[in-house]
Amino acid sequence: MVSWIKAFITAIKIAIVSIIWIIIGITLISIGVAIIGLPVVVQQFLYQKTIPLKLKAPRINLIIGLNLIIGSILIIVGYIIIALGVAATQLKYSAELYIQELMEKTAQGIKPITNLVPEENEEEKL
Repeated sequence: MVSWIKAFITAIKIAIVSIIWIIIGITLISIGVAIIGLPVVVQQFLYQKTIPLKLKAPRINLIIGLNLIIGSILIIVGYIIIALGVAATQLKYSAELYIQELMEKTAQGIKPITNLVPEENEEEKL
């Protein structure tokens, strides 16, 4: 059985690496929100004087559309990085702990449980 100290050390490793993944994901999400930018009304007000009347609507809609698409993609990628990064961290460090414990038990001469399903002969004996 895994000791409490090893379990807590593994939990601390998982927490630290998960925080790193969360920081990376939040950074991408923040960049995505910044790219999406100001509300549509403010952008139209800013571009009103610089773009001729004939070209104003298509250019603004294109800029707003591209910003929305790129920003949304970065937000989604940020969330995916957070979710998969935290899940992968938990799997990685948990698997390392299990393998380490199994190797220690094997080195001590304790045979690990390899067959959890009873064999056919054992069912007949019952």
